[in-house]
Amino acid sequence: MIRLSRFFIGLIFGTLVLPLTVLGIIHYQGLKQFATQTLMTELDSEAVVIRENLNNEIGALTGGLRLLTGHETIIKGIASLYYGSQVRERFENFINRYAVVSSLYLVTRDGRVREHIGGRIRPIERNESVRHLMTSLDKAYESGVLSGRVAVIEDKELVPDGDHKALIFISSISSVVVRGAEGVQGFLIAVVPFNNLLAQANRASHVERSIVDIGETLKPNQHGYISQFQRVQIGEKDYSPSINLYIRVSRSPESMRDAVNEAIRPFISYQIVFVVILMALFVLAFRPILRAFNALYGIIRRMEAGQLVEETTSRIWEFAHTERLLIDMQARIRQQVSALEENNHMLAGLAQEKDRYLDELSRLNQSLEEKVQERTNKLALILQRIETSNRIYNQVIHLRQELANDAEPEKLMISVVKHLVACELDIPFAVVLQPANELRNVYVDPDFNRELVVPIKIHTADYLFDNGLYSIPLPPPFGGGWLLFQTEKMREEALRGMMLFARELGSYLENRALTTRLAFWARTDGLTGLGNRIAFDQTMADLETSLDKEVGLFLIDVNGLKEINDTRGHEAGDALLKTVAERLRYCLQGMTGSLYRIGGDEFVILLEGDGVEQTQELMARLQQTQFRPATLAGREYGISFSVGYADSHKIPFSLLYKMADKAMYQQKQAYYEHKHAQRESGLEDSSESV
Repeated sequence: MIRLSRFFIGLIFGTLVLPLTVLGIIHYQGLKQFATQTLMTELDSEAVVIRENLNNEIGALTGGLRLLTGHETIIKGIASLYYGSQVRERFENFINRYAVVSSLYLVTRDGRVREHIGGRIRPIERNESVRHLMTSLDKAYESGVLSGRVAVIEDKELVPDGDHKALIFISSISSVVVRGAEGVQGFLIAVVPFNNLLAQANRASHVERSIVDIGETLKPNQHGYISQFQRVQIGEKDYSPSINLYIRVSRSPESMRDAVNEAIRPFISYQIVFVVILMALFVLAFRPILRAFNALYGIIRRMEAGQLVEETTSRIWEFAHTERLLIDMQARIRQQVSALEENNHMLAGLAQEKDRYLDELSRLNQSLEEKVQERTNKLALILQRIETSNRIYNQVIHLRQELANDAEPEKLMISVVKHLVACELDIPFAVVLQPANELRNVYVDPDFNRELVVPIKIHTADYLFDNGLYSIPLPPPFGGGWLLFQTEKMREEALRGMMLFARELGSYLENRALTTRLAFWARTDGLTGLGNRIAFDQTMADLETSLDKEVGLFLIDVNGLKEINDTRGHEAGDALLKTVAERLRYCLQGMTGSLYRIGGDEFVILLEGDGVEQTQELMARLQQTQFRPATLAGREYGISFSVGYADSHKIPFSLLYKMADKAMYQQKQAYYEHKHAQRESGLEDSSESV
């Protein structure tokens, strides 16, 4: 046995002092870990900010280089010294805009610097890595690859500061502005030292205690330092091969320790004050409780001795209420003893009531059996109707599965009749199917002895009943029919099932009609009625698999369509396209070939097999139709078009379109140059032409 006072002291230490001490230690460790994790998160966020800043800077730089490479001043500056001052002005503006760039060079195709700003000329001309990059970029351009080159170089003369490393961006300069030029005319070279990237990263950091490193590979971290890494990918879209630079943001051990201690110091102080206050309140609160326990213990001892307790002595409401409950319990026990005797007399009367209840229960059981039998008969009828519905629904499902593939009219009628018979309705029936654009198909059951008169279509009801004939329509807008049943009365579940059967069959007929129309319009140009780009691509794919078939491809581009649209409106432009389509149809008459409109003003003629031998005749017909007048928007125009031709006898099939497009483009360029020369010399024909 233990005294209450000693138990109270042990309770204080066991439930307050010791747990609070353990919790304080755990809390301290948790705060320290949380503060450390928070600092690591801040360090990672700082690295992400630096990465995003460098990504934005490099992205803006590559976009600026792309715009600068395509500028007319830079392009003409390759071929003419006259633009030197303008090129230098552009370079100065570019350097001022992008601080990470240390120097810019405009280099001719043979590696000579035409103009530059910042840096030295000789190192850039002598650097073997730069010359190799320009050579590979020139070869890539000839192969149709238009991206630039980016690389990391290390050159003390080109990058005198820091670790002598820099990013170098090389873009090709090419344009039809320079007459007679083919391929690359020169290169634009931008040099970005790693020191400039590091300075940009330190400006984005905004944290004095952070140490930022940037490079392709980074030296091992110092012992005890905490770091976060981020990767910056350069040249992912406009330049190749892409380069990965790594950003490392570090903090020293002393910096991290000071930051953690500073972060958790307020929490530890608050915790100590809280524990002291809590212990004081705990002791003050338990003193009156201890006194109340002693008073309660005295009442229990008097009740054990059989003494009558009539009043409470505690000042705490809960303990006073407990003492009151004990006093009331003592009174109730005495009352229950007397009530127990009365209950014994009542039990005898309840036994008699039980016998009467059992007799009444027997009569109710007999009545319940009669009602159960009645309900069983009704349930059997319901099950029979459910069985009929399930049988019909199963046939609808099987019909839906069979109609998954497009069926011919005869096979469709056979499938419908088969599943109607499998429904086992024992009712004579007839089926009338008339899908859109197809012949009417009829089936009449041998027991169907009514005249087969298809009723007028109804829109307000699901079926029509007239003089012993149920007519259920198949109402889709693109085709339909009727299901006819000869009976004076059709059960409700059978009628609902047949309406579902009719809806499923009607949906199939509607879907088949829509699929046919969509398949036609998906491969047809709505303006000219010719095959569209989808039909052309499918034909080319089929021809590519036919390795032994010769193919000739004419690519035809209408001259002056944009001018007609701008001056006479799009209705005149549409009329021009329709006129060209009709003339191309006329040229293709009697030949083995196909005609497509694959773009706004682009047409394609494909000659296949023996039809390729008619190439010269078709080319002559196309030339004969050039500049023939046509009336567009109330005025006469001489219609012309540029034609490019390629055949699989001399050119690989995969390059047919590209070579025909190139030939067409040359003819179109010659056409516009001739027209421009006529305008300048004043010899242009007074009649309008496109």
